[in-house]
Amino acid sequence: MDERQYLQKQILKCRRKMNWARLLKKSSFFMTLGGVAAILLEAVSLVFPFYYVHMWAVGSVAAGFAVGIVCAVIMRTGMKEAAQKLDGFGLKERVLTAYENLQQDNELVRLQRKDAVCSLVEAKECIRIPVLPEKRYLAALFLSLLCACALAFVPSQSRDLAKEQHAVQQQARKKEEELKKMIQALEKIDTSSMTEEQKAQLQELLDSMELSMEEFKKVDSRENFAAAEQKLEYKYQQTAQGLENLASQMDNPAGAGIASAEEMAKAAAAEGQEIASNANASTGNETGDKSESGAGDSNGSNGEDGDGSGNGNGNGDGSGDGNGDGDGNGNGNGNGSGSGRGTGAGSDTHDYVSVPNEKGKDSGMTGKKDSSENSDYYRAQNGLSWEGEHVSLESVIGDYTQDAYDGISSGKYPNGMENIIKDYFKNLNE
Repeated sequence: MDERQYLQKQILKCRRKMNWARLLKKSSFFMTLGGVAAILLEAVSLVFPFYYVHMWAVGSVAAGFAVGIVCAVIMRTGMKEAAQKLDGFGLKERVLTAYENLQQDNELVRLQRKDAVCSLVEAKECIRIPVLPEKRYLAALFLSLLCACALAFVPSQSRDLAKEQHAVQQQARKKEEELKKMIQALEKIDTSSMTEEQKAQLQELLDSMELSMEEFKKVDSRENFAAAEQKLEYKYQQTAQGLENLASQMDNPAGAGIASAEEMAKAAAAEGQEIASNANASTGNETGDKSESGAGDSNGSNGEDGDGSGNGNGNGDGSGDGNGDGDGNGNGNGNGSGSGRGTGAGSDTHDYVSVPNEKGKDSGMTGKKDSSENSDYYRAQNGLSWEGEHVSLESVIGDYTQDAYDGISSGKYPNGMENIIKDYFKNLNE
């Protein structure tokens, strides 16, 4: 038996076990610290919205494992330390001395080396180098991981909110990418043949898209996203119309890049309208049943003597017994008698508005139209009437509609009111 090779083999074997033991010990210790960090992260996510909390928790444990490996490599065991470990089993520094003189070859060194090998062979059955960490390290690691996993499955409103915010942010990022393409298309338009007015119109469209981009970057809730999306839908329509007007004023709109930008804006506007119509259809059934709960009797205290019937909207005082349909504070048909003030009078529709500061020209009205009193209204047969010229609703509704849409585009109205305003003017225009 070669005594040098035997000594080296036993020392290397001991060294390998000591390094594995150190690696497992350091890794379990730092993984336990990572597990404690994971517990804290999971606990925080129960109170504050934190969508990526599970990823961070796993990452903290993995980071602890990595730190343990690095520490074990830096603090790895050397050959002398392994020889000292073997001497700790009652060999009294025989192995260390033999290892230090391993390259020497004289009679005294050979005798000492032979003695070390014989002692090592005799103590071979007693040499036990544990590799696994102590039980306390393993118990701490197991408990920390178990607690972190248990907290990960605890439901909370903050976690639901975090999921919702993440979904909204993902949708907002898609809109941002869509807007980037639209802005790039507008920036690529050749303005060399445009007038200053046309350049100003194009810049206004570009500023409008950039404003929407900033709105989507600040989106943090589903309500804010819905409001920004509604504004963007209207802006796409305005952009498509503006580009169409510019294209009609140019000789080669396709060469200037206006045609492609116009098609992109029209496609985006059509897609937005389709999404909005699908959303309204999905919520229509939910609100349909609720509209019936407000139906009831609305007639019953409008009149004392007389017979009559009528349909209309308005406020007035009157007396009479009769049957009729009316629009009041509720929906429904009913019969009744009594006295008091009711809602509903007249059968004629009044599709006009009054223009302030104009003299009235309605011959059916009574009163002093040119009264010198400091007032802009006078008493007529059916109540107070403001001075004004009667004009048709159609002649002014377009201006009011445009003003309302401009207000939506500029963010003039509170969030959530955009649909109500658009539906209101849509019904007026039908």
